[in-house]
Amino acid sequence: MNEPKKKASVFIAILTLDERDGWLAPGMAQFLVAMSHYSKERAISLQLSANKKPVDFARNSIVKEFLTSGYDWMLTIDNDMAPPPNLLDMVDRAEEHMRILVPKFYTFSPQVKAYARNPSLPLILMWNCLTPQDQKKEWRELESAGTGAMFIHREVLDRLPAPWFRSSFDEMGATLIGEDLKFCLNARTVGFSTWGNQNFEVDHFKTVSLSALARSSGVGYLIPTTPPPGVPPQIKGEL
Repeated sequence: MNEPKKKASVFIAILTLDERDGWLAPGMAQFLVAMSHYSKERAISLQLSANKKPVDFARNSIVKEFLTSGYDWMLTIDNDMAPPPNLLDMVDRAEEHMRILVPKFYTFSPQVKAYARNPSLPLILMWNCLTPQDQKKEWRELESAGTGAMFIHREVLDRLPAPWFRSSFDEMGATLIGEDLKFCLNARTVGFSTWGNQNFEVDHFKTVSLSALARSSGVGYLIPTTPPPGVPPQIKGEL
């Protein structure tokens, strides 16, 4: 009798950055507990990156460790995120050509107020969409997305040269494009697109739950591919 084939292996890296002074968001505990169940059906590695700076260096260090591991997928999660316990199911639902996967999550910052319908409540979905919204479809192709929670298949990282994550700055040192959005754009140049799953949502904590704020306020708007007049073409992704 043949044993059932194990599911794709996942290398999970939790980055404890400056957000919440390095403390994990409350919902992270449920996700971590669920990993004991998921380890029965797939190989899982759980790593903690403790306050490495800058963020580009932290993400690149994780990639180097992942590429020596032999695992299929890398999942990076920032410490202010609260993933649902079933988040790993996303990789099983992805089609073969989908090699960068992102769940829904919101961001809140004055830096994105030009993209929100209500500038006094700068809350948006951290997806830069290439396809119109269609609630009947599970997946949406994205130009880029934030890396607060992102799955990356090793094929992408094998094909891209190091450093995989690197922000771009102007001559005065201001950020032109963050390391997360730039990674997605670079991946597109070597044949890999980014895909957002509308059935999975990761909460994002900025003192309050941004998912709850989006539901109560009715605000959660996508980053337009063509920005409003006077707004730079790209903005920093994870804020």
